[in-house]
Amino acid sequence: MIRECVIGAIACLGWGAAAFGADTTGAAVGVGNPAGATASAPQSAQPGMPARGVLNNDDRLFIREITIGNRGEIAAGALAAQKGQNKSVIDFGRRMTIDHRQADRRLADIARPVGVPLPNQPDQEHRDRRAQLERANGAAFDIAYIRGQITDHQKAVQLLEWEIGSGENAQLKAYAAEALPIAMQHLELASAILTQLTGAAPVGGSPNVRELNPAPAAATPQNAAAPKP
Repeated sequence: MIRECVIGAIACLGWGAAAFGADTTGAAVGVGNPAGATASAPQSAQPGMPARGVLNNDDRLFIREITIGNRGEIAAGALAAQKGQNKSVIDFGRRMTIDHRQADRRLADIARPVGVPLPNQPDQEHRDRRAQLERANGAAFDIAYIRGQITDHQKAVQLLEWEIGSGENAQLKAYAAEALPIAMQHLELASAILTQLTGAAPVGGSPNVRELNPAPAAATPQNAAAPKP
């Protein structure tokens, strides 16, 4: 409820908590590849037909970055639920902990059988943002948290779209297809809250803040053929 990737930087879906394990490393960003990874070697002799149980470098990078993002959203959301002043900010933070905890568990279920290690520590940017939030209070905290959520969910949308279009592993592509509409809804809700707090123009329309309350269940990779918000 997280390193720069919007318009040429890597997506990270949130702010990490200090409990995480290994930092991720930056990479030069290529056009059409928001994850910034160089092209990975094919997984099988036939293009587009990955070997069973094998992930290419791009899919592994996707797992790493989405895991950092999910766990960062959980940590930041918990902080917002504790320190938030505005009720919409508090509700949004609680929703982030629920949705991203479910998403993190499902991604771990995909990564575990293929032996992909999951990171458990945010990068420096996430640690800096976490420290900024811990120093802020009241209305200043609310605005800083929500602005960060808008930025992070913009990044997340780009990474998910990239995996859907360029990933090779069927389960990960399905996971991304399920997560994308949820990330877009989170972005719209955060934008609506920022409008409520500051009067700033919302990003992507004017969603109803009351939609915060009924937090939808996170989608599973198994039924990803029918994405839902």
